[in-house]
Amino acid sequence: MGVNGWGTFGSQRHDLNELDRVLNLLARPAPLGSGVPRSVRSELRGLGLDLGRSAERKDLIERVWGLKRPLLRELGAPDDPLPPCA
Repeated sequence: MGVNGWGTFGSQRHDLNELDRVLNLLARPAPLGSGVPRSVRSELRGLGLDLGRSAERKDLIERVWGLKRPLLRELGAPDDPLPPCA
């Protein structure tokens, strides 16, 4: 089991897909000053992230990437892979 209970989903690729999905939700355009939707907060809690009421999207994205990087390293993938269209 990993840090914060992470790694309970079974496979590293599944964990990586879950992190990517949550990152996509966090990175969606939103009006300035709008908070993180409850559904996304619930997803983040499911990943073992402790959220404060004032958590900003930027900070949450950094924290999710903090979970994603070790998985990428274990799978032998680069930290910041180029998108397919690059």
